[in-house]
Amino acid sequence: MHLPKNSLTNLPIKLIKNILESATVEGYSQVYNLDLSDLSIRFCYPQYDCDYTSAIAHQLSSKLAKTPVEIAQTLGQSNIPISDQLVITVTDNAMLNFKLTETYIQACMHQLAIADLSLSYIPQPQKFPSYTHTQYAYARCCSLLHQSIESKVLIPELALPLIDIAENLDQLSEPQVIKHCQNLTINFLELNDRSSNSQVLSTSILKIIQKLIYTLASSYINLPEYL
Repeated sequence: MHLPKNSLTNLPIKLIKNILESATVEGYSQVYNLDLSDLSIRFCYPQYDCDYTSAIAHQLSSKLAKTPVEIAQTLGQSNIPISDQLVITVTDNAMLNFKLTETYIQACMHQLAIADLSLSYIPQPQKFPSYTHTQYAYARCCSLLHQSIESKVLIPELALPLIDIAENLDQLSEPQVIKHCQNLTINFLELNDRSSNSQVLSTSILKIIQKLIYTLASSYINLPEYL
């Protein structure tokens, strides 16, 4: 993903990675010679009652000659001030789970709404499955945005996957791009069918859905702005 220099740089995976790196350095003085560039951080909403999870304790166990449970507890008790952004819990099997706060999710959504998004490769035109549904979803986003709808209602089932897709655009393969676009189309249209909910989608969510559909699909199909 290509973001303007003055735009969002504090997306969840990057934030969590920085937290884990800082907590590891804080908890283990010998960590200076460890490579922390490939930390395991996985988006897992709505599983495990958390949004992201990490197996860093298992990754560091042999390197630090300590049990994963001991490492996870040490990292989970770090003094890094993050309560306004996320909550960390340690599971019995030494996984570190992260639950994003509503305030932080809203901040991510508002900033992604003005970010420049692009794929890391040049798509090759090919048949795009279910393209009519994607075209309708894009046009519906445009229509709702024209109505100048604004709401503070947060819908995690839609917001969190949007953040995850946007943050990982530069890592998606072509089949993954098409799959994400199909899933995004289905999720949006299902939500839009619930007439009471379609009127409370915030402008930032609509802008991100519109932007992501355009980024993922515009090289494959024509996207009309009107129904």
